[in-house]
Amino acid sequence: MLFSNTSKYDINIEINDTKIKRVTQDKFLGVLIDEKLTWAAHKVAIAKKVSSYCGVLFRARHILNLPSLKTLYYSFIQSH
Repeated sequence: MLFSNTSKYDINIEINDTKIKRVTQDKFLGVLIDEKLTWAAHKVAIAKKVSSYCGVLFRARHILNLPSLKTLYYSFIQSH
């Protein structure tokens, strides 16, 4: 990954005659980093994950009591 605010660079890197694949984003320590160092991809991934967990809470609201729902919220959503 090359960090730059423009994408005009086209650099090929090889180590021991093996071409290194260039990526535009990658996950490092649980954070999605892109080549422009913006948070856009990470925000989309977190929103998708939280939305999924909200659906779980929504479906469980009639089955579980409030303390159990709070436990699910703290473990699924607040940690993100």
